[in-house]
Amino acid sequence: MPLKAQRLQRWQQILDLTRHMRELATTGEWQKIVELESHRKQQLTAFFDTPVQPGEVAEVTAGIRDIMHSDGELAQLGSAAKADAAQRVGNIVSGRKAVAAYDHCRK
Repeated sequence: MPLKAQRLQRWQQILDLTRHMRELATTGEWQKIVELESHRKQQLTAFFDTPVQPGEVAEVTAGIRDIMHSDGELAQLGSAAKADAAQRVGNIVSGRKAVAAYDHCRK
């Protein structure tokens, strides 16, 4: 396979990984996303160790936009999941306080 084709294949793998991370976010698989983000970061670093060639600019630019959009969605989904978890913890704490108050009144 020619060098350019290999390089663009590596770029496509990075984009596929990004899309997979976005899919995992919709199902709340955050630990897997963290693992994949580390792997994606390594792949991005390796990819950009070689300067982008003129014939790659359009495809790489479009891919960067896709990555930025996906990362924005991941951040939004992560914030929503964090808020939901905080709400659940708050409900548990409130429940415990109510039980404690009830127990205190019974004594």
